[in-house]
Amino acid sequence: MCISEVATRCTPWLSSGALPLNHGLVAIIGARGSGKTALADIMAIGANVSSPHSVETSFLCRASRPVNYLKKAIVDLQWGDGIVFSKWLCPESADAADHDGERVRYLSQQFVEQLCSAEGLAVELRREIERVIFEATEATERLDADSFEQFADIYLGPIRRGRAALQEAIENTSSQVVAEDALHNRLEAIKKERDGLLARVEKTKAELLALMPRGKELRAKRLAELEAALASAGTAVDKQKRARVRVDDLKKEIEQFQTVRLPHYVAKLKEDFREAGLGAADWCAFSVSFAGNVDQVIEQRKRAIDDTIRHLTEGDPSRPMDTEKDPPAKWPYNLLLAERNRLKEEVGIDSQKQRRYADLQRGLEKDDRSLQRAQAELESAKEASARKHSHLERRRALYAEVFQTYLNEQAVLMRLYGPLQQLLVRGQGSLSRLRFSVSREIDLRAWVDAGEALLDLRKESRLRGHGALFRAADQLQGIWKLGTACEVAAAMQSFIHDYYPDIIKSMPSTVLPAGAAAWLQQVASWLYSTAHIAMRYSITYDGVSIEHLSPGTRGIVLLLLYLVIDKHDQRPLIIDQPEENLDPKSVFEELVPHFREARWRRQVIIVTHNANLVVNTDADQVIVASSERKEGAGLPKVSYRSGSLEDPIIRKAVCDILEGGERAFLDRERRYRLHWDVRP
Repeated sequence: MCISEVATRCTPWLSSGALPLNHGLVAIIGARGSGKTALADIMAIGANVSSPHSVETSFLCRASRPVNYLKKAIVDLQWGDGIVFSKWLCPESADAADHDGERVRYLSQQFVEQLCSAEGLAVELRREIERVIFEATEATERLDADSFEQFADIYLGPIRRGRAALQEAIENTSSQVVAEDALHNRLEAIKKERDGLLARVEKTKAELLALMPRGKELRAKRLAELEAALASAGTAVDKQKRARVRVDDLKKEIEQFQTVRLPHYVAKLKEDFREAGLGAADWCAFSVSFAGNVDQVIEQRKRAIDDTIRHLTEGDPSRPMDTEKDPPAKWPYNLLLAERNRLKEEVGIDSQKQRRYADLQRGLEKDDRSLQRAQAELESAKEASARKHSHLERRRALYAEVFQTYLNEQAVLMRLYGPLQQLLVRGQGSLSRLRFSVSREIDLRAWVDAGEALLDLRKESRLRGHGALFRAADQLQGIWKLGTACEVAAAMQSFIHDYYPDIIKSMPSTVLPAGAAAWLQQVASWLYSTAHIAMRYSITYDGVSIEHLSPGTRGIVLLLLYLVIDKHDQRPLIIDQPEENLDPKSVFEELVPHFREARWRRQVIIVTHNANLVVNTDADQVIVASSERKEGAGLPKVSYRSGSLEDPIIRKAVCDILEGGERAFLDRERRYRLHWDVRP
């Protein structure tokens, strides 16, 4: 695939007519302003490249503004197969790009400068590297993806989604840690509350006993016993009724899960994995159900609770109650209530004391229930420390799993970049100095800034003042960057163990006691966040990442990308001044051998001022551009003369126009043991 001829119509300022092109290496030379880049732009437009129209400094844009000198100008490109494609040169007249895409790879000066700039490294250059890798991947291995981004997402998407799920699990576990810690810290307060309730219950019982008439102490004691049993039975009935309500809630939750959430989940699976090619019958196998008959379990539990409530209130019909032998604690609620009311009548509390008795009894029942809840909370608080330890261990394990996903992502990227890595390992010369690398990039400042936003750096602690946290966290940076998942988890555990007391000391005074738990949750979220960690993959040259190379050396990497690595692209390669920002020695040593090799695979057309790129690359054709400025406004008269290096006129032009031309010919003479003569 090559351009065999370029011609223009309606271009009176261009006098050369049709210009044949060699299918190998073509060098365009000329003095400044001679029309070298103009020819490259014209060929690019004819090959369906639109970028020259969008660059204000390009020849085509300047020739059409403010006065349009292009008007009806057309370029005709004839290709090696004899087909001719025609395009308008004027940006305003240019038709939309056809569906065949760009028929050449055009590296304009602006494109190279953008890719070699600090901003371009982050996007354009990496995108070009990915494109080359994707095209180097066998078509049968691309998983029907249209781009490297899609290709990588097929492998990396599940890893990144898993990481997000693990991060969410860490958040939930941190919430449990904070809750258990808060419960444990309340242990003494709960004990105090329990003891206070006990004292109040005993006091209320004593007051109730004091209301009993004199001479009826035995009946009063029996009445107190019945009251206590009645309160206990009432609490038991209430617990069962609450359980009954929760069973009904569970039934509604299961119904909602089965009818809404579960079908939505399966539908999402079908959408997300439709490319798996499963048929309707296959998807039936993905129907999710509970291991057992949950409806039956729920109904059985409801009946059991109803039976328990009935037995607690009315008694067990199969076991009649013997009130003479069975203690009141075993009586059903209704029997206790009736007996209590009967005994109250016998005791004969006068009307003046009845109201006080009723108030005390209601208070006693309320305090008794509160006492049972306090006792249960106290038992739970005693075990909170053990549960917290279990949650901490789980959080540590989850944090290690998060970092394992980064290692998994790194392994996948190394595998995806395998074709490029193999090519670089086998490379010769400057190509062998290139390597692909994947690394974890740590933004420690972002992590520290997030932490400092939560702390009062004025308070006395080791984290006092801006910069203290950064210095303390510096120990984590190396582990985050290079450590294994277990090493990272252990390092974070050690950091928290060392600095958590200082973090607590730095709690802002604006955090009220009621908001302390929320603040602790924010601290935990910050400590275990991985938002400051990202996978970065790059090309290194002599062990130095392209981000840290000089613009000139970045240019070498870029040219190696297109000349050597991008072997699957057979389109002509047009480069405008590839030697920009490079010293002659670098051009000769780094680029010349690869230009000589690349011309056998694809047509290479270069605009250059460097004699080495013309002579020592053994250019198959040299096009000498010249222009003549005429009086008045308008475009200069541009012409192109073409020939080989063996042509004396071309040789003389090379020596006259290009710095180091004679030196380049002498080097070529020694290489081939030739004799050259510059005379026409």
